Amino acid sequence: MAAKRKSAPGAAKSSSSKKQNVARGEASTTTTATATRPLRTSARSSGAGKEEERSPATNGVDGGDAKASPVKGGSTKRKGAQASADVPVVHDEENEAGTETGKDKGKGQKRYWLMKAEPDLRVENGVKVSYSIDDLRDAKAPEQWDGVRNFRARNNMQAMEKGDLAFFYHSNCKEPGIAGIMEVVEEASVDESAFDPQNRYYDAKSTRENPRWFAVKVAFSSKFDVPVSLTEMKQLAGPGQPLEKMQVVKISRLSVTEVTEEEWAFIMGHVQAKEHAAQSA
Repeated sequence: MAAKRKSAPGAAKSSSSKKQNVARGEASTTTTATATRPLRTSARSSGAGKEEERSPATNGVDGGDAKASPVKGGSTKRKGAQASADVPVVHDEENEAGTETGKDKGKGQKRYWLMKAEPDLRVENGVKVSYSIDDLRDAKAPEQWDGVRNFRARNNMQAMEKGDLAFFYHSNCKEPGIAGIMEVVEEASVDESAFDPQNRYYDAKSTRENPRWFAVKVAFSSKFDVPVSLTEMKQLAGPGQPLEKMQVVKISRLSVTEVTEEEWAFIMGHVQAKEHAAQSA
């Protein structure tokens, strides 16, 4: 099911826009492959909170909730940074009640997000894991962004509505940055991976009677010909600059962050200018 890319304020139509399907979340537990179902790896980047440093996530901080989906041959496609096997599920009691997200937005009003995933293949606990925007594009159906084990990231997903758009962000790789766009096609529902003792995202405190974790389903919208690097975003995040308050820069270890309408429009204009320059070169 191909997801049509919806025009956002100032959005430029990416020349690579095509097919279909998914992505996801933030700080907490690592992704491990289950049988055939994609697990979620999000940009909870390293424990140090620096995506450029490919260090393992610590205590679920920015690396724990990465989405990973099985790669051919029993390996796993990983979305976002993941924590090492001995990292416990992070229960952020301070944020467990939930930080309100998008309070100023009315119901049904489009919102914008950024969700991280790890594109580089690596072996974790004997399983090959990775997840890129190409994996999302090639998916045959919308995928659930499961495995998020950080309450703030979870709350962001619970605030998402069908039709919202999210930047697909490549994390913990040689050049982290925004690779394209995906669309929320199904609002948050219970994350079943939390109930499976064999799943990397198992959480004994999450029960069917009182589930703690939720996930949205996303679909591919478009891939940028020229990604927007983290370095570029930081250069545009100085005092008085357009991305001064952008969460991915200010809260680098959070794998699911909100993007304002103004930030979205600016980045899309920036993408259009970069792609035009590349085509003219």
